[in-house]
Amino acid sequence: MYDFRISGRRYRGSIPEARTKAQARQAEAKIRTEIFEGRYGRRVSTMSFAKFVSEVYMPWAKLNKESWKHDVYRARTLCESESLRSKTLAEISPLVIERYKIERVRSTTKRKAAPNPGTIDNELKLLSRIMTMAVDNKLLFENPCSKVKSLPLEPGRTRYLTEEEERTLTGTEPMRTGILGHVVTVALGTGMRKEEILSLRWSHVDLQRNLIFVAKPKCRGDKRQTKGIPTSSAVRAVLLELQARARGEYVFANRKGARPSGSGIQAAFKKALVEAKIENFRFHDLRHTFGTRLGEGGVSPFIIAELRGHSDIKMTARYTHPTEEGKRAAVECAIASAEENGHVLVTRRFRAGQATGA
Repeated sequence: MYDFRISGRRYRGSIPEARTKAQARQAEAKIRTEIFEGRYGRRVSTMSFAKFVSEVYMPWAKLNKESWKHDVYRARTLCESESLRSKTLAEISPLVIERYKIERVRSTTKRKAAPNPGTIDNELKLLSRIMTMAVDNKLLFENPCSKVKSLPLEPGRTRYLTEEEERTLTGTEPMRTGILGHVVTVALGTGMRKEEILSLRWSHVDLQRNLIFVAKPKCRGDKRQTKGIPTSSAVRAVLLELQARARGEYVFANRKGARPSGSGIQAAFKKALVEAKIENFRFHDLRHTFGTRLGEGGVSPFIIAELRGHSDIKMTARYTHPTEEGKRAAVECAIASAEENGHVLVTRRFRAGQATGA
């Protein structure tokens, strides 16, 4: 039996599993720890991990997250894994999660390649969100993911389109025919994602105020949805040209007036890159180029964050950085400044020497 008081409250009960005095003291110490951590008397859930994901987490994600479709594939990978598929929520410990990491690192994709560490890291982040929800619903005492380190990731991409590459790309045949050239111009001038551009309707465009509104942004709370994105002269010229021959509700439409396919635009863009001999470049890097050019122009990070639809200023710091040309110009400026300051210093010393007769 155990019988003690903490903060005036009495706790007592039996310890049937204890056979010796030492075992009873260990059990009592464990009970005291549970009381201090707020876990005393709470029942641990026996709900399976897969059931919680399908019946609790995914319905919540579909209702609250624009990017819930990504969670569908990642959650499927988690639930079908050897390490997690037969586990209850309470059985998922830091050790089990470490086994999942090893399992995924040793696995192969459909193309018989090793999975990207970033992919595994995103799965672990989703697992942590799921376990946090279980804690919030009092099905777990704590999130076991908090004690597991993420995989070491490679440095993020810093690819952007240089002015010379842009001139070369613009002169390619795919850019001069069809709608690809207009799509790229809007991407470089607004920082919109490919799907956001292709889904753009005329009801989202205000040519009187020169604004484009993103109807279904990736993140909730995106200010571009309500405040819009100001259009540059180049983007406005494209919109006016497309409006003059509009065939339907979509700004970028195919011959039938329907929304163009993303795969078709992607194929044309790759063809243009090959013709321009531009390597290691993706369509999404056009969005990166937009942020980089704003940063080089001295635009406030808060404005950049709003124009790019970031809810966290840290994302802006990740995607905006000085270009090579900007760094070289800064170095030249530092040298010129040093030379100018040196000249001023020598002149002052010479004049001071004349005044004292030295």
